[in-house]
Amino acid sequence: MFGFPHENVYFNNSQGEKLHGWYLPSRVKPVKGTVLYFHGNAHNISHFLVSVIEFPDAGYNLFTFDYQGYGLSEGSPDPEGTLADADAALEYLVKGREQDPGPVIVFGQSLGGAIALNWVGNRNPSQVAAVISESAFASYQQIAHDKMNDIGILRWFRDPFSRWFFDDRFAPQPVIHRISPTPLLIVHGTRDPIVPYHHGLQLFEAASQPKEFWSIPEGRHTPMLVRYRRRYWPLLLAYLERALNQSGGPSPVFVKGSESGPDPVFSSQLNYPPESIKNL
Repeated sequence: MFGFPHENVYFNNSQGEKLHGWYLPSRVKPVKGTVLYFHGNAHNISHFLVSVIEFPDAGYNLFTFDYQGYGLSEGSPDPEGTLADADAALEYLVKGREQDPGPVIVFGQSLGGAIALNWVGNRNPSQVAAVISESAFASYQQIAHDKMNDIGILRWFRDPFSRWFFDDRFAPQPVIHRISPTPLLIVHGTRDPIVPYHHGLQLFEAASQPKEFWSIPEGRHTPMLVRYRRRYWPLLLAYLERALNQSGGPSPVFVKGSESGPDPVFSSQLNYPPESIKNL
């Protein structure tokens, strides 16, 4: 698989569903920690792995898994069930392997970002040392409302339909403040056609310190480690070093730069109000 050694892993959640994942050990010693990756919607772990495949070369173990009803995992997709799935994934890392995972970095993209934020906000597991969310939505009802606004006659019924047919009990925005004091990074592209930019701003505003927001000008959906990988990969690794060492440091806010990707502008102010981020 992409030339990387990996293990096919099967483990059960508390609902009795057998889940499937891939474990990729770090290729660098000493190991800095383990990235627990939550993928996006409509595909399985093989589709999204390219975004995070380089973590083992940077000194991190990588563990990614399919939620129930995805890929080779049993069961049916269920927002409530994702809490049990995430619990089981962390338990596998902590108790199911001979090696200590070290500090766990939770990284979620799109739907996976929403699931990860909700899970850490609800569970606040002690093993999690940092949380990264890219292109996540703030609530299920709100993203449904946004999508219906673009579909003909449905826009006239978007308010009642989004409330009647979508459950926000497992939305990330109401619980994201509970992630504190674990360091939190939220990333969002300003031209995201799937999850509008305001979702990222709302999540950042609702979160408590320590938190950072990286705004990607002209960025679309989950662009950080794809289109702008050359620019953002070293910045992401530097963020993890700071987060794992609890060393504070400047908060990056990005403005439009060269064709290779946005150039960073650094400020010592850690807590930007959302309007300041947009206007820089």
